Amino acid sequence: MLFYDQIKHIEMKKFAILAFAFIAFLLSCTKDKCEMPPKPEEKPVPKLIVGKGVISPGDRTQKVFTNKNTKDTLFDGWMKAENADIWVEQIPITVETSWGYLDEVIDNLILSINDVQYQESVPYSAGSSWEFEFDDLHTKIKKDDSVYVVLIANISRVGDDYHEGTTLSGRISAAQAKDIEAEDRDANDLNESQISGEIIGGVLTLRSIILSVLIKSISLSQGFDASGVLNRGIYNLNLKVTSFGKDVYMPKALWRGYYSENKSAFSFTFEEKSSPNVAVVGGSFQVYSFISTSGAAVAANSLSWELQDSQTEYFNLTISFMPPKNGHYSMTLRQLQVFLKESLIGETIVTELIPNNTYRTGYIEINK
Repeated sequence: MLFYDQIKHIEMKKFAILAFAFIAFLLSCTKDKCEMPPKPEEKPVPKLIVGKGVISPGDRTQKVFTNKNTKDTLFDGWMKAENADIWVEQIPITVETSWGYLDEVIDNLILSINDVQYQESVPYSAGSSWEFEFDDLHTKIKKDDSVYVVLIANISRVGDDYHEGTTLSGRISAAQAKDIEAEDRDANDLNESQISGEIIGGVLTLRSIILSVLIKSISLSQGFDASGVLNRGIYNLNLKVTSFGKDVYMPKALWRGYYSENKSAFSFTFEEKSSPNVAVVGGSFQVYSFISTSGAAVAANSLSWELQDSQTEYFNLTISFMPPKNGHYSMTLRQLQVFLKESLIGETIVTELIPNNTYRTGYIEINK
């Protein structure tokens, strides 16, 4: 028994020593020695973002010629690389026209990236809309940097194939942006989730004849009936009109509505202050006067004035409006229509007067 007790005593002593050593280890353990090493930081995901330029041109009329081509911008924007350097290899771009065949409107397209230009011709098979693929670009965008992107169209002569008033536009849609071919430094292709944004250009209306309309001054007044009751507003506008590109004929008639219909020059609408972008329905108007104040030549049939090429004429327009109910009312010029022939028959040139607030008067309070 004595021998057994000695063995048991030795084993307990060994256990106590091991336990003491383990406790000492735990007490001496530091954060650096005992904690699991941190996971390595995940590498940021490279991203490519495209966007429209701050001063990118909107919808507008573009002057074209009957005897030579014209170059104009369809859109401008930018591409930005985030979290890594990115190489862009290919960009899909759609260009469309209101004319039936794009190759009759433009000869070619130029994509400029930071002033480096790439050109694509228009295939004969292109209809009114076509997706171009600008490839082999090898454009490097440094991490967190941007490049400037401009799409330029070489527009053909008007009259050879397409007609006055044909429209033209270009875009990189959100869906197309995701189809841009790009890769990071390790030659890994960016997937759709890594590319976002769009560049949508304004609509160009192509004309060899351009009408410029400016409102030089506006005066407003209230009108009263024979009993002295306030029942109408009176809007007086002094206008400056210039035709560029050709002699045209401007009718002496006006038209209430959004569009210049029949043989009318200006179309106009009235708006109530609570709904400034909605034309008032109802009420009645009267044209007090529509005269030339600069001595514009009157056509032989006395139905229009002749606006000679590059010569400015001035006109005074006065209209009264009796609204359907009390309120505050403005008047807005919407369109100007001119004719190429003195007979006021045949082809016309219609100019949208935008933005609307440029061609809108102030408000007149009318409380009957």
